[in-house]
Amino acid sequence: EAQGEGEAAFPVPPELEWRVFRARLTDQWLTGVKRRRARFLRYSDCREWVIAMGQWHTKQEWVDWIERGEKRNPYIPSDPEGYFTQTGDWQSWEDFLGVDDAQAAG
Repeated sequence: EAQGEGEAAFPVPPELEWRVFRARLTDQWLTGVKRRRARFLRYSDCREWVIAMGQWHTKQEWVDWIERGEKRNPYIPSDPEGYFTQTGDWQSWEDFLGVDDAQAAG
């Protein structure tokens, strides 16, 4: 008799069935989490957060901050230019940081 999909290739003692079931559920959940796309705030909301923080005046300051591992907000992309270019929302570093052209050039 052919085994059904997902059945063990060997008999599992009844007292261990719950562990096998739990392991399968955990594996399914982890697989789903790995496939899930990151969910970031909209451009306008990210920009508002960045400006409110007031820590960055240039792209290089942002990059240095990311490289130091200080980013703790999972809703703000590490690479806002790349992410928001893909979504069609990117304006410029000046706009994103809320600074004028001369400041953001550095």
